[in-house]
Amino acid sequence: MWLGVAFIRSGRKIAPSALLTASLVALVAGVVGLGNETEIGQGDPVPKVAARAAAATPTAANGGVGASAQSPAPAPGPTATIFQGLADIAKVLVDTSPAIGEEIAEVLEAENAETGSETSTTLVPPAPRVTPRVEPTPAIALEVVTDDASALALGITDFPSGWQAESEGRPHEEGYQTRMLKIGNIGAFTGRPEEFVVSWARVFPDVLSAREEFVAIRDDNQGKFPLGQPDIGIISFSYTGNAQFEVTFVLANVLARVTTYTQLGGSLRETETWARAMESKIDAAARPQ
Repeated sequence: MWLGVAFIRSGRKIAPSALLTASLVALVAGVVGLGNETEIGQGDPVPKVAARAAAATPTAANGGVGASAQSPAPAPGPTATIFQGLADIAKVLVDTSPAIGEEIAEVLEAENAETGSETSTTLVPPAPRVTPRVEPTPAIALEVVTDDASALALGITDFPSGWQAESEGRPHEEGYQTRMLKIGNIGAFTGRPEEFVVSWARVFPDVLSAREEFVAIRDDNQGKFPLGQPDIGIISFSYTGNAQFEVTFVLANVLARVTTYTQLGGSLRETETWARAMESKIDAAARPQ
């Protein structure tokens, strides 16, 4: 009750959260006050029950036996107790909601001035909050290749002696393709090359486009052959067919493929060797965006 009246007297605009807090506290204080009608006119109110008990207790003044020569100091009345409790609440609120705590403190100070109470409303400012410094995460620059695909496919200089270019490289499937062959002993006997290595590269505008095309090719081969996953490029797959070994991979924004055809023997491991040689060429051409 006292707190509600004080807020009205203050004439201040109270924030909704502060008004709600003050109203709840005032309601509790009012209920306590209703049950504590007083019979003492001076000082802090004392409940009727306490007053009657004091009158019935033997004291030196009413001739009681064994009375103390000096009565003990009266305990703080409910008004002081409630106001002190509200002051303590204000001290807590100033840490969590400074605006609400300050509003309650100002009202209590005004009420103290009118009633002559000595309720402490001194608010201890909260300790400054130390915000930990968060180091910015450095941006990761994606690398892309701007060279023409013809510079990325395997050339004759990427092969040891005994190999030769079947023909000049040429554009193929929106990329660039080269065909290298090795005659060898079997080729000299049969008149046909012992082994072919076909390399192909395509440069896409961005990394995402290259990956999307890779996924489409890989999905198209699913179920046809068992697919492997060699550690080449960013993502890759390999398979073994009829006298054919193939590795397809993506590095930066380049989709690349190496296929070997053999008359006899051959292995996927050898094809992976050529694919790694092509990976090195692409990697050397990649630059941050």
